[in-house]
Amino acid sequence: MTLVKTRLGVSVALQLGIRLRNSRHIEIVIFGQREEMATWHLFSRYTDKGWSYTDCASLALARQLDVHQAFAFDHHFRQMGLLVFPQ
Repeated sequence: MTLVKTRLGVSVALQLGIRLRNSRHIEIVIFGQREEMATWHLFSRYTDKGWSYTDCASLALARQLDVHQAFAFDHHFRQMGLLVFPQ
């Protein structure tokens, strides 16, 4: 969403957000205390990687949900061992 907003503007990002939220193929995951603790663990453990806190949150959720693929433009997701699209 942030990339779309930055490159294409807030209107396009909002339209995309509405489409994603209304999609039957997208699951909205609520981030709770357990996820935050897992995020902090990753963030404090992998200090040599340059991963952002948001990167670590994504990995924590991927592990929790048994997700092995990501749609991302950030090379950190490959470092995390996820299969990244687009290649």
